[in-house]
Amino acid sequence: MNYFIGDLHLFNRNQTGEGVNYDGRPFATVAEMNQYILEHWNAKITNGDTVYILGDMAMRGRNEALIALVAQLKGRKILFRGNHDDLSDYRYQKLFADITDYREISESFDGQSYKLCLMHYPILMWNGQHRGSILLYAHTHNTVEETFFQKCVKELNENKKLSVQQGKPIRAINVGCMMPYMKYEPRTLKEILYEKGIRPMCPKELFLSTIENIQKQEARIDEFNTALSKICDGFPVFDSENQYLIALRELLKYTMQDQYDYIGWWLYEAPDAGYTVWWDDEDGKEIRVDLTEPGALYDYLVEYAAPEGVQEDEL
Repeated sequence: MNYFIGDLHLFNRNQTGEGVNYDGRPFATVAEMNQYILEHWNAKITNGDTVYILGDMAMRGRNEALIALVAQLKGRKILFRGNHDDLSDYRYQKLFADITDYREISESFDGQSYKLCLMHYPILMWNGQHRGSILLYAHTHNTVEETFFQKCVKELNENKKLSVQQGKPIRAINVGCMMPYMKYEPRTLKEILYEKGIRPMCPKELFLSTIENIQKQEARIDEFNTALSKICDGFPVFDSENQYLIALRELLKYTMQDQYDYIGWWLYEAPDAGYTVWWDDEDGKEIRVDLTEPGALYDYLVEYAAPEGVQEDEL
């Protein structure tokens, strides 16, 4: 399994209570920080795992205690050069399976695939960013520079006129160990995304088949009610509160992040009221979208209706 982390700054007293403690880390001493990281790392990582360390492992490489500590960290360790990494000691270099500046890899979980671009430094343009590729980086810690960088990424996502934006979310994620979703231990991509409230939407094929099955079941209920009404007084309503259908619709709303229940509207109101939605854009121009086909509903939910930070991840 692959894990990610950065900016550990082992043996840096200014990341603890012994010094300035730039990050506000919860460690009184360097020894306490180093021991915490070692214990939590080895409780999670096996020697069959790969850990991508996105720079600034420590302040100095020529340090006997550092070499001894890193040698105890389990897993296949790949180090991305950071501005504080001293790699002049050959013995320290040999503790890593590879030392590099940049790499592109793929990750998969929950039936979704992700392309990742890895490096120490944050950048605003990386390979495949407009097709859903995610940048993982470190360097900026939890600083005003990090806030500014993420503001720039947010503006890239909000500016639909940019030629680089093709419907996929632009995502850059800081994997510095001090970030609240990292918790000073290596994390999988799934852990990082879920901790940040980012999770994949339902794949389009599954969405379409689920909508079709709901419609078929609703039609069967209507047919049964019609038949039953012919032999009963009045008009009986059979299974009008079908709990299985209700649960299925709620699950579909959840996986699609359908906070305004467009799915319920499409199933039960639009057939009579019409399938068109419209609104005015920021320039006052009216935009109209025909949602007659379920595929159009899916595309609408992905592009317009999902809350910020949640997007479809079919790459």
